[in-house]
Amino acid sequence: MNKKISIVVPTYNVEKYIRKCLDSLVIQDYDNYDVLVINDGSPANEQVIINEYETKYPSIIKGIKKENGGYGSVLDLAFKTSDAEYILVCDPDDYLAPNA
Repeated sequence: MNKKISIVVPTYNVEKYIRKCLDSLVIQDYDNYDVLVINDGSPANEQVIINEYETKYPSIIKGIKKENGGYGSVLDLAFKTSDAEYILVCDPDDYLAPNA
């Protein structure tokens, strides 16, 4: 049995990077995971992109929007929200190989 993994993507002013990141996360070979995309009150337009991916991949992407509180507050919320046994943080200006 595969243990569940949550991939946390903290977002703030990353509109030009986030698509490449999310594209890499929705094609993972592992089958027991979700992606928590947490918008830390960004004034940029990445929420529109997050909503798009959440609609297109509802079983994988879970978008969360919160007031700005900084990186630590995003991680705190991720640990409180996730029901996974493991959590991986993927910064939104990065991406993962399909077998990550």
